[in-house]
Amino acid sequence: MLKNIFLMGPVYISFIIWIISDFFTEIPWYIQYGPIILFGGIAVIVAILEMDDDEDEAEQKETVKGTKFGSLFRFSLVLFIWILIASMNIFVGSPRTEVFNIYDLSFWVFLVAIPILNKVHIRIIEKRERA
Repeated sequence: MLKNIFLMGPVYISFIIWIISDFFTEIPWYIQYGPIILFGGIAVIVAILEMDDDEDEAEQKETVKGTKFGSLFRFSLVLFIWILIASMNIFVGSPRTEVFNIYDLSFWVFLVAIPILNKVHIRIIEKRERA
């Protein structure tokens, strides 16, 4: 569980930095993409270190409470990202890319429909494994 937080934490942080810097066009590219590259490197290193663990041992350590906490943690981060994008659109203005523009269809597909469909897909897989 702790390794998953260290793996997903940098990914979410770099995504939040990317969102915020996309709304401010005067930020130089090295300030915008430097933390993303740094956090991406940390995520790759943690993923490589996590591959050494035995899968059976990891499954035994993970409890139902840990799974629900992780799911709640991910949902709260996704909700925070949605609120951040909506508030930046309202208070700052239009972003540089159309992916974060709430008035464009790509925002609704990329940041709303895909996470919801992913959650539905995970539940279908869990039901198949139980049967």
